[in-house]
Amino acid sequence: MTDAVGVDAIASRLQTHLTNPQPLPSRDACRQFATEHYSWPVIAQQVRQVLLA
Repeated sequence: MTDAVGVDAIASRLQTHLTNPQPLPSRDACRQFATEHYSWPVIAQQVRQVLLA
């Protein structure tokens, strides 16, 4: 029964992630990510690319 194996694998994986939470990134790491990906210059360039496409 292939579906049961898939369901069991999904359930096992979910249980692993729920019982062993991943550590959160530091405040500085979050700030760095936001600055690199969501600053006005980055967003403006992405909007420009969409409008000129």
